[in-house]
Formats: sequence, structure tokens, C-alpha cells
Amino acid sequence: MLLGFLAEKSLPFTVAPDLLELVKGMSKDRKALNCITMHQNAASYKTRFGISKTVKEALLEDLQKEFFSLNLDGSTNSSNQKIVTVLVNYMTKDGNISTKHLSSYCVDNVNSETIFQGLVQIFDKNIPWQNLMSVLMDSCSVMRGGNA
Repeated sequence: MLLGFLAEKSLPFTVAPDLLELVKGMSKDRKALNCITMHQNAASYKTRFGISKTVKEALLEDLQKEFFSLNLDGSTNSSNQKIVTVLVNYMTKDGNISTKHLSSYCVDNVNSETIFQGLVQIFDKNIPWQNLMSVLMDSCSVMRGGNA
């Protein structure tokens, strides 16, 4: 049944062991499990405004203590909005390298000034500039400041 669920939902088989552990843990309280309901809108809301807040707070806490590097990339979405996406790489307490989505923000015009101002707003969340070790960008002139 577990493998059928993974195949039906196009989930990778690598999640099978973790999903199985989750199911085992949930099955211990059958009465509570039978009372749980979750509509897709509620799942989206809880992820966006509950879990994501906790994950973001933990990431910001890590960045206050650890050295990190940024990876910036610009793109245009289907609504023709220009989006700058910021990924962060840092070493976790257990010595692993972690890559996480730090932020995405819309800009009216993609130039070095709007990119920098977006970064300033991100760093205003108590992220120390002195922990920033490097910035990776593609080679377009806007990212390098050539069209600023």
C-alpha cells in the first residue's frame, strides 16, 4: 500500500523509509488519527503560515551564528514579474553543508541597485553582514553591476 501511494502521487521511493516511520508513529494513537481531517487549502495555509514561519526562524537563527554564502539568480514568472531568488549555503552544527531558500522578491527593474536593496531588506532581519563570505551570481552584466 505504501509503495502504491508513492507511485500514484509520483513521489520518489527514497521517501519510503521516512514515510513508513511517520505512519508507524501516527498509528500509535488510533483514536486521534481517526479524528484528523485535512483539506488541501488547510494544508497549504498551515504550511505557508505555520511550518514555513518556524523553518524561516530557524534559518535566520543559524545565519546569525554561522558564516554563509549566497547564490542569487533572476528570472521572470508567467505573469511577467521579475523575481530575484536568494539561496544560502552554510555549514550546520553537525558539519553538513546546507543549501536553503532564503528569500525571493519581485523587482520592477532588474539592476544592481534593486538587487542590492532587496538584499538589504533581507539582512535587516538581524542577519550580520560580517557572516557573509561570498556571493555567487551568473555572469549577466546586471548581476555584476555593469548596467547600474
